[in-house]
Amino acid sequence: MYMLDVYQMNEEFQNGSDIYDHVIRPLLKTWSPPTVLSPIKDTIVVFQPNHIPSLFGCATFPLTTLLETIWEMYSNTLVGGAVIDPCIIEFTAMVEQVLNFSHTGNPMEVSTWESWSSDRNYGQWIRTRGSSRRSQELTYSKEHYEVYFDDVKHLVYAKVLHEIEPALEGDDRHVRCVAKDRQTALGQWLDEDYPLSYASPLTYLLRAIVDTNDGNTALQLTSSHLGNKPISFFIDNVIKQSTNNLPQCQPPFIAGGNFLAVMCIAIEEMKRCVGWDSIQGKDVDSFVSEAISHVCESLKINHIPWTANPMLDRGNHSSTIVHNVWLNLGATSAPKPATSASFLMRQESIQVAALNSLAQVQLSDSHGDWSASEVRLNNFASVLHKVVLPIEWNTDLASLSCSSQHTTNIYNYIDMHKFCFVHGHRHIFI
Repeated sequence: MYMLDVYQMNEEFQNGSDIYDHVIRPLLKTWSPPTVLSPIKDTIVVFQPNHIPSLFGCATFPLTTLLETIWEMYSNTLVGGAVIDPCIIEFTAMVEQVLNFSHTGNPMEVSTWESWSSDRNYGQWIRTRGSSRRSQELTYSKEHYEVYFDDVKHLVYAKVLHEIEPALEGDDRHVRCVAKDRQTALGQWLDEDYPLSYASPLTYLLRAIVDTNDGNTALQLTSSHLGNKPISFFIDNVIKQSTNNLPQCQPPFIAGGNFLAVMCIAIEEMKRCVGWDSIQGKDVDSFVSEAISHVCESLKINHIPWTANPMLDRGNHSSTIVHNVWLNLGATSAPKPATSASFLMRQESIQVAALNSLAQVQLSDSHGDWSASEVRLNNFASVLHKVVLPIEWNTDLASLSCSSQHTTNIYNYIDMHKFCFVHGHRHIFI
């Protein structure tokens, strides 16, 4: 057994680095011979069972006590559906990050906090870059939910920088100049708010990824062998991978990124929230899909990095996302089903249900108003009992507001509106 009295050491050596370098490492070297290491491995006990969890529990007791106190203070407020002060939410996120740091020792768990004040006297808010993105997305808006952007940016930055570093340090002036241009374009792309959109972000991305020293002057991204896909392809894969019992980092998730962990929690949270509004069955999945689709459209996600294209002489296709193969999400999605009343929030659901009831009453009444443009051709029998003309028969819908009075008088005199209406529907039935 070795016992080390730190207080007997010189003060400048009373730190973990010197103890490791001058005490632990020499001991490890003396233990390295097989004749010494084998007996030590058979008898050494670093800690007793359950000692490490108890050690963590003791060290993090103030943090866990604070989190429990916050929960006791605001749990009833959550049940009541009231909005909690955003500062409390951000403070709780800070405490959770310190707790994560206590468990992992990784300084990346403690995010960089940036304070900023708005110009309209809304007070001082806190904007973070770390594990509190989920609370920000639920509390504020999509602008705080950029974890997928972070994963993509980190992937492209690391790979491009790895490619251009030798050229930046080389002696070839032309090659070094091209590398500097790529580095500049990379920085400009990283500064974009919507890096996966077209226009200027795509220009910077092309200049950063494509190496013109290889003779590639077309400046085109390598397209995935899958071809163009609709945005629903991306959303379906996100939901599928995030809702597995054992989520794995499969496309579109990037190895080493945080998007998978965030989406697993976010989808559970969305399902829990819609459960409060009596949304059940398939409408829950539709709600989650629509919510993610709305975020993708708002963040202008037009293309995403994808896996390397398969080679004919290789084995199984790799599932690792690369930076130089991109999947276009511009294909047309399948028609969306009509929104049911149960899919909406409570207030919207009541309004939709009332409008549907009104439509049914008007449709069954032979004197009720009806619109010819809203009746499908295969369902035209549903209006054969009507004894009133459709609303399109009137000139209220005609584009005459910008016309002169003379033109309007001629239009009404020859019944041009009614003639066009009958003539147009005549061609539909022929």
